[in-house]
Amino acid sequence: KEGLWAISLSTVIHLVVHSCRHNCKELMKDFEAAKGNEVLKGAILQSKSKYGKELMNLIPLLASCNVSEDQEDTAAAVP
Repeated sequence: KEGLWAISLSTVIHLVVHSCRHNCKELMKDFEAAKGNEVLKGAILQSKSKYGKELMNLIPLLASCNVSEDQEDTAAAVP
């Protein structure tokens, strides 16, 4: 069906973002290793208007996903 690739990419990005919110960065590392940002960029550039707009809305979500080493160390230090 048309647009299933956009739904799939959106699902993956939401999983990455939600894992970051729980201070788990393994999915983000996997996303980066798989060049997920390049896949998202390519999908936006190749998509039709409707799906391109939906995919563009994922960029701020992904940009807000920031798990630093300090956050990880703090979380590990809390009993």
